[in-house]
Amino acid sequence: MPARLSHYRETLHAAGQGLFYSLEIRNHPGNSLARVVYDCGTQSADHVLTEAISRFARNAKSVDLVVLSHLDKDHVSGLKELASSPGIRRVLLPYLPVHARIVLAASAPPDHRSFLLEPGGTLAEWFDGEILVMSPAEPAPQGEGSAGALEGEDAVRVLLERQVELDDAVRADYGGGSRTRVVTSSGRVAIHSFHELRFCCLNLPAAILDTLERRVARVFRVIGLDPSSADDAGNALSNRRIRKLLRKLYEKALAAHGLRKNDRLNRSSIVMLHRPCVDAGLVPETGLVVTEGALGIPWLRHLGRRAWHLSGLVFGDFNYDLDRADIHTQFGAFLGLVSLVSLPHHGGLASWHADLCSVVHQPAAMVASAGPHAGYPHPSPDAISDIHHAGHAFALADKKHAVIRDFLAPRP
Repeated sequence: MPARLSHYRETLHAAGQGLFYSLEIRNHPGNSLARVVYDCGTQSADHVLTEAISRFARNAKSVDLVVLSHLDKDHVSGLKELASSPGIRRVLLPYLPVHARIVLAASAPPDHRSFLLEPGGTLAEWFDGEILVMSPAEPAPQGEGSAGALEGEDAVRVLLERQVELDDAVRADYGGGSRTRVVTSSGRVAIHSFHELRFCCLNLPAAILDTLERRVARVFRVIGLDPSSADDAGNALSNRRIRKLLRKLYEKALAAHGLRKNDRLNRSSIVMLHRPCVDAGLVPETGLVVTEGALGIPWLRHLGRRAWHLSGLVFGDFNYDLDRADIHTQFGAFLGLVSLVSLPHHGGLASWHADLCSVVHQPAAMVASAGPHAGYPHPSPDAISDIHHAGHAFALADKKHAVIRDFLAPRP
């Protein structure tokens, strides 16, 4: 008997000003549960995320794959706790050159700098699994087709293109030893034999990264330290004047190329789209329940009762306003299946474009994971207005409310 969907749950957990997303899919026969997490961090009080992880861990023996959209603290601060309970089998994170990570570390809190300077090495201390580093690539249309049957007991199978020739260089840069491997966004991750993950991973233009590299290298030559050494970089960043200088160099590098402050390094986020394989079809209208946090308000009341694809699109701090053409190229017609969206950059206006409302399934549920947090106008009232005007539903996952989409397949 071919495997089929038994139970599906998609959750934006109560993480406050951050993001903690999970996807859980159980198959039949076999009753095997696959778990994927996308980001796990917050800038809200630590107990907010601790409580969310604790709730998730009660029913999770391990996480098959953690995808880190980018390296900012509010997206990774809970990863160590997640690794200890329930445990992690593999992590996928984007590649960012060392000089760019040094610039990020100049603005980061002290307790996050070691992760930025040596992300693979830090991850290797936290868990025993595989570390997959995704190198940015030009978006290319992804082919149609089924993910194919899986072999063995592993419910999650990584079918991303490997870049073996880059392994040694990235291991030296990121750390993590032989457990660190390099992949591209080409391909997919198969969940059982009927669901898949696809990715889009970009970076700032090479000219900007080259400018940053030259300017950071010049600073380190003057102070007699090696930027490729995590110890030397850490010593340099312990100096407040050097941190201030690096931040100024960063802003000047952007300005030299005519870019705004908004075009920052976390624009290199990995974006994840998940979907059933093409032969899986729509779920029946009576089988889908979407609730808003503890309130238990069915979204179907607002969206009308209809069949949906169990497909979602999850952004980190990706700038959809600037890079939406790349999303369209990479995901193509798959976007039309998407019925739940985790909004880019917590629903902030600078990363928003109303075009997103027209390319996804009509209607869809759009969710912002955000604050409240002083200084961050997230989510934007203008974005919420666009969403409602287009006939979609909006929900907020904050420090008190999670957003859950749950589907239990009817027995055959």
